[in-house]
Amino acid sequence: MLEGIYRVGMLVGPFAALPAFWASARGRRKLSERFGAWEPPAIGQERPLWFHGASFGEVNGLLPIIRALGKLEEHLPVLLSATSVTGLDVGSRVSQSIRLLPFDHPLWIKRALAKVSPRAFIFGETEVWPMLLDELTKRCVPCVLVNGRISDRAFPRYMRWKSFLEPRLKRLARICVSGEEARERFMALGAEAHQIVITGNAKYDLTPALTDRVAIQLFREQFFPDDRPVIVLGSLRPGEEQEWFPVLRSILEEHPLLGVIVAPRHKERFSFFSEQLAAHRISFRRRSDFTTRNAGNESVILLDTLGELASVYSFADAGFVGGTLRDFGGHNPLEPAAHGAAVVLGPYFQNAGEVVARLRSERAVFELSGQESLRRLLLLIIGRDPSISEVRARGLEVWKSMQGATERVVAEIRQAAPSAILVSGRGIGSTQR
Repeated sequence: MLEGIYRVGMLVGPFAALPAFWASARGRRKLSERFGAWEPPAIGQERPLWFHGASFGEVNGLLPIIRALGKLEEHLPVLLSATSVTGLDVGSRVSQSIRLLPFDHPLWIKRALAKVSPRAFIFGETEVWPMLLDELTKRCVPCVLVNGRISDRAFPRYMRWKSFLEPRLKRLARICVSGEEARERFMALGAEAHQIVITGNAKYDLTPALTDRVAIQLFREQFFPDDRPVIVLGSLRPGEEQEWFPVLRSILEEHPLLGVIVAPRHKERFSFFSEQLAAHRISFRRRSDFTTRNAGNESVILLDTLGELASVYSFADAGFVGGTLRDFGGHNPLEPAAHGAAVVLGPYFQNAGEVVARLRSERAVFELSGQESLRRLLLLIIGRDPSISEVRARGLEVWKSMQGATERVVAEIRQAAPSAILVSGRGIGSTQR
């Protein structure tokens, strides 16, 4: 019954959603690929290792794994898919073959698989697409779930579909989960204990973008000409500016030497946040408008470029993790911590609950609730209060303690799908000395 409902929904639903996709530039991008109109991978006739993640964060969590496997096999053929175009933007860092995942119906899935013959399918977090897994199983493609987790919000919904999901989960070669809570939830959904391994989440195996002090200082000077305290509003989502911008305008009138970098989560929102800054009468510059050594006197900079968020965390006193002041579920709280910035969160962080629990236990996070708490935080930063340095140091230690998931995940992939990776031209099951 559930399977019939799902199949009909996945066949009819995409057509019903077409107007919504077509209404936005992001929705129109590569839209035909969602219906299985894939081109053969750029890697030619080689059977690729297929990786899949939902969006920016999930794909980002696959990158350390892809790079580690690439060290085992020279010129590793990688196909990377995502359910969002922001995921594709991240995936382009490691593969020339990037695709939008088709809607989960055999019609679209088979159409795509006619153009690709993967040697294994490695997918992240909660991207359990039943029809896709069915088609891959028919083709004897081993499937491995990595960075596995199920949020508090999603778990009850998954449980309602247990009878539908259970047989698919049981066919997975391995389920690599982030922690004990995730292990228990996958078992509740029907996965077997022997399938599940706690490895941690590879997306926390961050390599800081900048580590050299001189390089960090030179990069900082592109933004600010002095040693002012800096806060980064990272991965900001629409609605969060309603909390931040009124407070910023008030604070900057009193303390103009605070540095603020506003970094929207999606490039399609650059104009939105530019308009909102102007509407709140906050003077700012766009990062895209200045060159390497062109720092001015503005206190606020809109980071309307891609790939620089991690680097600006490297000279920030604090980094607010976007998607936590409104109910978006939050983003990776260890990104600012890995770069030595104090972690700042709102009340919504269900996508990283285990990590936030760890940060809380180590007193390595500032938590916000309401504009008055934002104001208090900014005054601490401006006054270079010792608590800022203390949270920075403790957050860095939490990040260091959570490293190593990538190595464990790669070991599980090698055991679960031994034919997927070649080492020195031989199967990885071969003994090498």
